[in-house]
Amino acid sequence: MSLGVLSIATNKYLEYWFEMIMSCEKNLGTNDSLVFHVFTDRVIDAQNFVANNSMYQIKIYEILNMGFPDATLKRYEIYSSFADSLTADYLMHLDSDMLINSPKFAEIENTSKFSNFPVTLVRHPGYWRPKGLAKVKTYLLNPIMFIKDILLLAEKGGIGAWETRKSSSAYVSRNKRINYFCGGVWFARNTEFKAMCAELAHQTNIELDAGQMPIWHDESFLNKWATENVFNELPPSYCFEPTYPQLRGLENIVEAVAKVNYEK
Repeated sequence: MSLGVLSIATNKYLEYWFEMIMSCEKNLGTNDSLVFHVFTDRVIDAQNFVANNSMYQIKIYEILNMGFPDATLKRYEIYSSFADSLTADYLMHLDSDMLINSPKFAEIENTSKFSNFPVTLVRHPGYWRPKGLAKVKTYLLNPIMFIKDILLLAEKGGIGAWETRKSSSAYVSRNKRINYFCGGVWFARNTEFKAMCAELAHQTNIELDAGQMPIWHDESFLNKWATENVFNELPPSYCFEPTYPQLRGLENIVEAVAKVNYEK
């Protein structure tokens, strides 16, 4: 089975994408089942990089120069516009500012859990909490987190960056604000991935046509989708943030990197 990894990498984010590819070379080695798709406004820079890093299949697509939040908000529409070129058995959206730290990444589409449903989402590292005694210990060691969680539960009914405006097409009712998922990593079988992108692109355009901006851009629509569908879920090991105390004990498989300044 093949896995197509899709990333938007405009402006300085192309450098982050370079680092991601190099982390794959370091931690995965060769893997013929992986195909990386990068969508960028810096095609020549990407081509030059690929010419010197030919370990993987890499496909480059030219898109407009987009800054934040357009580059993230429009990702569903961008993927839909290139749907005919995305032929891998499974497709994954992976933020360009991620590092692959474990060979387990290459096995992700083969997990038994993934076979239960066609779509897999990843719990958001900032809003995930351990269970049982581990949760109690986390709160005891981090009382400010405990207080913030109590306030968040009282205000929104769930821990997460939920869209609470009823006028928004990404609105999630209070009783459905249970588990919050990250927008940085999610994947599905080819057909279902494309269907999701088409649906979420449509929802995004409804929002923009109404003159609104969802509270957390593409992630807001993903979490709205999650309240209405069935899917697999994975822990924040696949979107790991080393500074979050609640993640201690989890394996760092895919890491969200700290931002640095690049010239472009």
